[in-house]
Amino acid sequence: MEHDWRLIEKIENPCEAAQLAAVKQDIGAFEKIKAPCEAAQLAAVECDWQQIKKIDSPSEEVQLAAVKQEVSALVNIKNPTEAVQLEAVEQDRRALYYIKTPSEAVQLAAVEQDLSALNYIENPITAIQRITDPSKATMDFVKNSALESLDPGLVSIAMKFMKPKVEKQVAALKMPPKLAQK
Repeated sequence: MEHDWRLIEKIENPCEAAQLAAVKQDIGAFEKIKAPCEAAQLAAVECDWQQIKKIDSPSEEVQLAAVKQEVSALVNIKNPTEAVQLEAVEQDRRALYYIKTPSEAVQLAAVEQDLSALNYIENPITAIQRITDPSKATMDFVKNSALESLDPGLVSIAMKFMKPKVEKQVAALKMPPKLAQK
């Protein structure tokens, strides 16, 4: 393959070394390989994330390589793994737009990063609904330790959206009894 990468399409089942040599010589070689090995897929995607479009079932490693370059690569990944979804959301909370059914962990990661990520969640999980819906933010919710079991970052998000009365009540719960009565 050192001399002419175009020879790759004439080889029926090129070995991994031949595939890699061809792809490294010219990215155009990738589409000439009928069944590219994972190493060739990874080399192609690392060179140009858009090559993910040409891969039917990319491995998690190949998916991650594409998403690390460009979160919109998710559009071309049929079933991104949770790790890939998390990587995308950590880079840009708007990556949720490209994820059909984000897991709870992905939803929480996006909302913890930026509350406006809620705009991209079609069916938010119950924890997020309770935190962000002031009508569901009641003293019972606080007393039942729902907030205490959540991540401190989520608690601060919750406090931004709860009714001021509930916020005062939560603050009172944290104060020594004598100060809370004032």
